[in-house]
Amino acid sequence: RIFERVGSSRLSVVHRAQHASTGMELALKCYLRSKLDAFTLNQIRREIEVHASVSDPSICAFYGSFEDDRGNVYLLHEFARRGDVFSLFGAAGGTLSEERTCREIIRP
Repeated sequence: RIFERVGSSRLSVVHRAQHASTGMELALKCYLRSKLDAFTLNQIRREIEVHASVSDPSICAFYGSFEDDRGNVYLLHEFARRGDVFSLFGAAGGTLSEERTCREIIRP
């Protein structure tokens, strides 16, 4: 099941989703093929390779990727209920104090 949109960029949109059989909450990121050139598509493929090769408790888990019949590329990630670090930095004006970084990112 796909729920509300939780983020977007010039190239992609992210929805909160739920795996049908397990009930696991996921982030479903969709890169829109109509907005991708060959270079960007290659960067996305590299992003997938990197995510697939990394496993660490401090990094959102990557569960896989697929393409639909229109060429849109989808990535499935662990859903970060508290949001992403990029948004946190943006809301703070681009910088975070050491104390706030520890409190909100390193030791949630």
